[in-house]
Amino acid sequence: MKNDMMHLSEVLRLHKLWVEGSRDGQCADLTRANLTGANLTGANLTGADLYRANLSDANLTGADLTRANLTDARMPEGWASEPEEVS
Repeated sequence: MKNDMMHLSEVLRLHKLWVEGSRDGQCADLTRANLTGANLTGANLTGADLYRANLSDANLTGADLTRANLTDARMPEGWASEPEEVS
């Protein structure tokens, strides 16, 4: 399912309900979505499907991508999937 930026807030709202266990919620399907430049600061995308999504230039600061499908997704430059260890 393709989603554009106008529908992103609704997708995120329904996904939040899904994560919380609500019957009214729905897992975010952002397959092949163009999220270039999207502000996803603090977004809970746990378990979301971001297969082949374009997240270049998106702000993922504080976003939770636990168990999200990021297969073939275009990630922002410098994005690391694992937090760096600080010594």
